[in-house]
Amino acid sequence: MANSAFTTGGGSGALAATQAQMEAGTSTSTYVSPGRQQYHESAAKAWVSFTTITTTAINGSYNVTSLTDISAGATTITIATDFSNTNYCPVITGTRDATSSSALVPLTGIRTAASKAVGAIDVIGVNSNFLPGVDYSEMNVVFFGDQ
Repeated sequence: MANSAFTTGGGSGALAATQAQMEAGTSTSTYVSPGRQQYHESAAKAWVSFTTITTTAINGSYNVTSLTDISAGATTITIATDFSNTNYCPVITGTRDATSSSALVPLTGIRTAASKAVGAIDVIGVNSNFLPGVDYSEMNVVFFGDQ
């Protein structure tokens, strides 16, 4: 027997939120369906975990199509679904060397403002003195924003 409490329109009960309602984030009378969850600004729109040691390679990802090795510690991340503008927020962390006492180093940065496009971004690993060009055993980037 179908559950009539949840409908997609016209019937009684809760309604699935539209894309506009998800983007506004103000309704308390609609539910979030899995196919529309990504429209809310609090949802991660893409993420990637990768290494730049020896070779640049993806460990795991969502909504990321590829990585391009630019130079030592510098990588271009290509996002599958473009953002609507460059005001999205990349959150970047990394681990330089899993065997050293300074293993967790959440100090990585965006190369330049010009390298941030709606469908790609350059990130570059830095050392504890903020000097660029450091390869990381694991770099992690999560993206938030409007697509």
